[in-house]
Amino acid sequence: MTQTNALAVAQRSAISSPEAWNVMRDQAQVLVKSGFLPNSVKTPEAAIAIMMTGAEFGFEPMQSFRLISVIQGRPTMNASAIAGLVHKFIAQSGDGKFEVAESTDQRCLIEYRRPGEKRENQHLFTIEDAKRAGLTGKENWQKYPKAMLLARAQAGAAREGFPDVVSGIYDPDELAPIETRGHVVESARPTATVTQLPSNDDDWEHANRRIHAVLADRGLTHDHLHNWAASKGYASTRDVPARALNEEARKLEGSAEWAETFGETYARHVDTATGEIIDAQIAPAPVVDTERAHAAKSLWKYASETLGWSKPDLAAVCTFLTPTTLEAATAEDLRNLMLQISTVDKDEANAIRDSAIAAAA
Repeated sequence: MTQTNALAVAQRSAISSPEAWNVMRDQAQVLVKSGFLPNSVKTPEAAIAIMMTGAEFGFEPMQSFRLISVIQGRPTMNASAIAGLVHKFIAQSGDGKFEVAESTDQRCLIEYRRPGEKRENQHLFTIEDAKRAGLTGKENWQKYPKAMLLARAQAGAAREGFPDVVSGIYDPDELAPIETRGHVVESARPTATVTQLPSNDDDWEHANRRIHAVLADRGLTHDHLHNWAASKGYASTRDVPARALNEEARKLEGSAEWAETFGETYARHVDTATGEIIDAQIAPAPVVDTERAHAAKSLWKYASETLGWSKPDLAAVCTFLTPTTLEAATAEDLRNLMLQISTVDKDEANAIRDSAIAAAA
């Protein structure tokens, strides 16, 4: 089979069994050998991972290679593409806002509003924020400060206001290593200055959505937040004032060290009456597998909205195409399943579903 034919077969064949992964591997191998992929994509496995990530955002394979990079094991996307996802979401919703209100070589302010909400929010990133994060020594920041501030502000506003759309993805510059005294170190998360219209600091719904987005981004859960609230004397997170939630979100955003301490401290149960952290004879709060949760959400969104499948349909296809059930599937199993059903057209995907249901009967 020629390389061209291998690609053609991979694109049009129904992936109806685990063995069809051989075709997918052929496709990835051809792409890696073609010389058309970024130099950083050196293996078929890396190519497949990028294709799968792109599929979650509705990208075609080659579009995924143009837009997505992997830095420190995390997928990244340039800020204009991240903003594009938000604009697409707003256009599909028929409501909402995501606009640049101010952009200079000293600061960039993004104004945004989610569909269905009345109040607008603001996200500000300044050159002082960049200095604190150790960014301004980089050549691109010295030459193009206005563009770099815009990129940071757009990416930050998208994650803060539209976490369900961008799913915690970063701009490459946010995760790229920083050279310090000849050593490469993991880049610190910038302390972005988040400002809001005057009344928004008291908007509890906005504050709650914001801190949960930050928690998810840091690999933390609602259980951690609940235990933190109890340690402050609140019966539930609903009783925590919006200003306190916003302040804690800022701390978690600005310091990876504090996020780690927060996770370790508040994984333990707290006596809601006294606020005392309890260690003995109480199991720690369960930690949600956020990677699996994200993969499951993307898979179900595609299966239900694009293919029109029900949960039993998806469960049958999972059992048919993978060696496990939908409930027991790992994040990798779910991503593999997503790739199998999203790289064929709808008719072929439904043919797979019909075969799966027949096999289960």
